[in-house]
Amino acid sequence: MASTIAGLVDRIAPQTLVMVDPNVRPAAIADQHTYRQRLDEVLRRADVVKVSVDDLEWLRPGRPPLLAATELVDGASRIVLITDGPRAVRIVGRWPDPASIELAAVGVVDTIGAGDAFVAGLLS
Repeated sequence: MASTIAGLVDRIAPQTLVMVDPNVRPAAIADQHTYRQRLDEVLRRADVVKVSVDDLEWLRPGRPPLLAATELVDGASRIVLITDGPRAVRIVGRWPDPASIELAAVGVVDTIGAGDAFVAGLLS
């Protein structure tokens, strides 16, 4: 499945918006090297990347989230959105300082699909 997605991203028209949420699940990754290599290829083509602080810790171990996100932007992504549970969403792009969006406090019932719902709202 990952190879298919990478192939599709590689073949789409340059003006097509590409949004990526790596949603890293280390326990499900059999070959970390291949996973990182393939994901890096897709991220280079991404216009928008939504990552959690946990994703960033796995993708760029030991780096603070803002530095890790800046590395993704420098790698080609145009904008990186960093989610961190109930904390403000930080937005990193090719401008000097990150921006942030405060979140409304809500009761958590179930987090399944939370990232997908966030991205759907953002893109719409």
